[in-house]
Amino acid sequence: MNLKPLKKILRILNPRTQVGGLEINDMSVGFMSLDPETKRIIQASIPLPLGALRNGKVTDQKAFVDALKKLRSQVPYHNAKQVPVIVSISDENVYTQIFSLPALKGGGFEEAVALNLQTISPIEFSKTYAGWIDVPSEPQGITQEAEVELNESEIVASFIPKEIVDTITHALEEAHFSVVAMEQKAASFTRSLATEEVGFLPDASYFGLYANSDGISFSVIHKGILRFNRFSSWQSLQASDAVTGGISPENFKNFVTREMHQINNFYISRFKVPLRGVYIVAPGMEQVLRDIILKDFSLTAIMPTFRNITLPPAWIIPLGAALRGIIPRLEDTQISLTPEGTRQHFVHEEVISFIGLWRNVAAAIFFIILISYVGVFLFLSSYTKTVLADSNNVVTSTSGIERLRMLTQAANDFNANVTRALTLKAGQVPWSQMLSAIYSKAGSAVIIDRLYIQSLQSGVVLSGRATTNAAALDFKNSLETIPYIQNVQLPVSGIAQADQNTITFNISFNIKQQ
Repeated sequence: MNLKPLKKILRILNPRTQVGGLEINDMSVGFMSLDPETKRIIQASIPLPLGALRNGKVTDQKAFVDALKKLRSQVPYHNAKQVPVIVSISDENVYTQIFSLPALKGGGFEEAVALNLQTISPIEFSKTYAGWIDVPSEPQGITQEAEVELNESEIVASFIPKEIVDTITHALEEAHFSVVAMEQKAASFTRSLATEEVGFLPDASYFGLYANSDGISFSVIHKGILRFNRFSSWQSLQASDAVTGGISPENFKNFVTREMHQINNFYISRFKVPLRGVYIVAPGMEQVLRDIILKDFSLTAIMPTFRNITLPPAWIIPLGAALRGIIPRLEDTQISLTPEGTRQHFVHEEVISFIGLWRNVAAAIFFIILISYVGVFLFLSSYTKTVLADSNNVVTSTSGIERLRMLTQAANDFNANVTRALTLKAGQVPWSQMLSAIYSKAGSAVIIDRLYIQSLQSGVVLSGRATTNAAALDFKNSLETIPYIQNVQLPVSGIAQADQNTITFNISFNIKQQ
């Protein structure tokens, strides 16, 4: 059975916002989006003016914004004003750290993670954006010292100065890109390998080498997850080679060998499983790095090959970001170096877009029905007048009287239908205005989880979360000011304590019918 027509209809009725991937480096910006159903790939890239970015930081805001606007003009994105993107930025400004915590239940675990994040932050915590994920910590993959605590959670955390993220985000918004999430390039690099690389084994451990115009990045990938990253810019390498004033082949070889030995020692001190190989993506430098690995390390050098996508190696970072873009937003729990609430803002935009679509569909259907009724009404009115005029010339008979009665009844039925249609229009509920008002009243203290509408007669049940009982009560009182609803109820039995800082509640109300 061919389900493609059904899938197309479902996509029209419930359109899914396609999120692309965006790589930013000092020399260029690259965009990519993937359609998981049609396999269509959209690619675009532009060079950046010299000096627009330096070491991953925006140094010329106007030049950067102008370049992004030029890139936006090259992205055919369903005529959308804002293009949602997963942004992949330089590893240079991202600090990644691993730490372990005892397995705790409830809100105590997240509080412990937050406390540790403040402790290990490389700069003042209030000036950073931080993200973290809880990864499996297995006895066979950790040191003997850590095996004593089998009930531990291992946390991978990343930090970045707020100023860098805010500057890039504002520039992207000005160029009509909407930031859904932001991550370091090593995370995008890892996702491309774990998702699309032909020979990648999900339970194995690998070394990753990635080089581009910004510098060279060293990564440790364990069971498909980035566990460690170290980055060196070309400027720092050039400055360290004071003799030649550049980067000599011998010094470059010594640097790569030294870095790999140090990272390998870190890996061995933490994990028992041997590295399976080294993935190399360094356009123009693959053979140099491969020779270093084959000569000084007993590891296999691997050039990535993707199973479903044909791309040059230089596109591995936008690919990784685009692969994250096809993950449903509510299922995306990976590290994001953006302010809290970015994902929630994106979900709200999707809800409003969905409501707007169906509002337009409903209005179009009603307009077509109304035009049809008016057309039929005019036709029958004209026909009725003709019949009545002709009936004056017809000799009274049983058949003539019966025909006239039938036509009169048909006209009366049609007029009744038109009256009912106009009544339905007058009683139509303004859904988009009502839902927008409800979300507006929620503010920042209340999160709406669900709106359940069984019918207009049985009422509406709203489920949500708040920080305090007072916040829930204030939200209930604010709902009473919305002109489209009535009989707002917040029963005490509908309030429950979810954790130390959150309560859940259920509010019921009825919709006013015009």
